[in-house]
Amino acid sequence: MKPKGGGFTMPRLGGGSPATTKDLAIFTRQFATMISAGLPLVQCLDILAKQSSKPAFGRIIAEVTREVESGSTLADALGKHKVVFDDLFRN
Repeated sequence: MKPKGGGFTMPRLGGGSPATTKDLAIFTRQFATMISAGLPLVQCLDILAKQSSKPAFGRIIAEVTREVESGSTLADALGKHKVVFDDLFRN
């Protein structure tokens, strides 16, 4: 028997490094912590976009931030990036 690999990897984002489930878990935990602390939604997203260790993932978060600033709901903004934020994540 061969040991299984180190984990699941999501599809590549715009040719950049892949966003792993670990990346998404870290994003989600940090986002929830900031929201619970009372930070505004857009400020949380902006911070997370700038802190991302994966440039492609950071760009996607920045795009989500711009969409929310323009009046989209968070769910709609995330829905434009289904390769990262699937239906289960958004609901």
